[in-house]
Amino acid sequence: MAHIDRSLPMQELTLAVRDLEDQSSSEAIARELLDLLEDPPYTSNKSRPLWSSVVAQLGDRHAVPASVAPLAVLAADYQKVFGPTRVGAWLEEELRALVTRLAERFPAAPRAPVAKTVQPAPAQGSIEDLLAQVGARADDDETRLVLADALMEKGDPRGDFIALQMRAHRGESLAKAEVTRERKLLKTHEKEWLGPVADLTNKPSRVWRRGFLEECSFLPRGKFLTRAVGHPAWATVRVLRMQSYDGAKGLDVILHPVLRGVRVLDGPPHPVLKAIATSEQPWAIEQLSGSLVDRNGLVPELLEARGLPSLREVRLRQWFGAYDSPEKLRSLWRSRLGEQLSLFRFGLYDNFWPQWVSEVLDAPMPVEVEMSALLRVDQDRLSVSPSERRGLQPDVVSLLAALPAGRFTTVDIDELLSSDEVDRAAARVRR
Repeated sequence: MAHIDRSLPMQELTLAVRDLEDQSSSEAIARELLDLLEDPPYTSNKSRPLWSSVVAQLGDRHAVPASVAPLAVLAADYQKVFGPTRVGAWLEEELRALVTRLAERFPAAPRAPVAKTVQPAPAQGSIEDLLAQVGARADDDETRLVLADALMEKGDPRGDFIALQMRAHRGESLAKAEVTRERKLLKTHEKEWLGPVADLTNKPSRVWRRGFLEECSFLPRGKFLTRAVGHPAWATVRVLRMQSYDGAKGLDVILHPVLRGVRVLDGPPHPVLKAIATSEQPWAIEQLSGSLVDRNGLVPELLEARGLPSLREVRLRQWFGAYDSPEKLRSLWRSRLGEQLSLFRFGLYDNFWPQWVSEVLDAPMPVEVEMSALLRVDQDRLSVSPSERRGLQPDVVSLLAALPAGRFTTVDIDELLSSDEVDRAAARVRR
C-alpha cells in the first residue's frame, strides 16, 4: 500500500483516505489511519469528513485487533491531541464508541497499550553528553533527573537546582527554605548557565522550569549575536517572544535548528515569519501571535505553512478598522493554513463589526473577535465574554444585533455581561 501523504491539501487527503475503503483489509492500512489520528494534520470544522472516513474504516474495512489498545489510549482524552474544538469533542466520542465496538468484536485484544520492545536508550554519559541529551529530549523528565544526579555527585549546584524544580514540577510542595535556596541558586548562577544567551534575553521575561530556560524574550545585541548562534541553552525554550525585534539582525540566531522546538512564537518580524513558514525542515510551533498582516492580508508565505505543520492557533495583534476590508480574511479561509487551524483571533473596532460578520460566520475554524467584548464563533455555537483589552465599555447588545436571527443553537453569555437587555438580544440569535 502506498504511504498516505499527510502533506496533501485537506480535500485531496480526504479523497486519498476514502480510496482505502476499496482495498483489502490490512493491518498496515490500519496503522496508517492510526498515525493520522495520533498526529492530526487538519483540525478545522471542515475536516469532519476526513475523520468520519478514518473512524469508519478502523471500525469496518480495516478493523484489526492491534488497533484496540492505541485507540483506547487516544479515546481517553483525544481533545488533548486534537484540540478543544467541537470537532475534537465529536471525534473523542466517536473514538470511544469505536473502542467499545472493536473490544466486542475482538475480545482477546488487549485494551492497554503493549510495551514497545525497543525503548529509547537511557540517558547516560558525561555531563556534556547529558546536557546535549536534555536539549534533544526536552520533554523527557527522566533525562533531567539523571543529569541532576550526575551534577550533584560532582558537587555542581545546578544539580540541586534541577532537582528542586523537578520536584515542584511533579507536584511536590517545597519547604520555604528550599524555595529560598532555589531562587538563590538561580540568582547566583543564571548568567553562567545561560552563557551568551543571557545577553540576548530580557531578564524579567525569563522563566525557568524543570531546571532549564523555557520562556524568554529575544533582544538582539550586535556584539553578542555570533557567540549565541546554536547555543545549547536555546534548546529547551518553548515560548519565545520578539516584540522588540525587527529582524534586521540576528536571523542566524533565531533560525538555527536549535530553536525548532519552540511551541509558542510571539511577535516575529516578517523576515523571521517568512523564513520559518517556508522552511524545508518543520518547526514545532503550535501558537503564533503578532502583527502577521500586510496591506493585502496575512503574509502570503504563512498561508502555505510548509514549515509549520503543527501550527493550530493564530492570534493577530492588529485591530482592524476603517481602512481594512473583511476580504483580508478570505485568503486564510481558502488556504492550507486555514484547513489546519483550530483557532484564529483578531481585533476589530465595534462600529465595523456589521461589515465583518459574514466573513467570520464563513470561517472554517473557530474564530475569536476581540471588540468591546470577546465573541467566539464555532460553527453553530456563540460565546460572549469580557474583552481582555482594558478600558472598553462593552456594548454586547449592538454586537449581537449585527448577527443573523436564529443563527446559533447555543449562545453563552458570561455572567459579568448578562442583563435583561443582553439576554433578549441573545434569544434573538438563538434557534
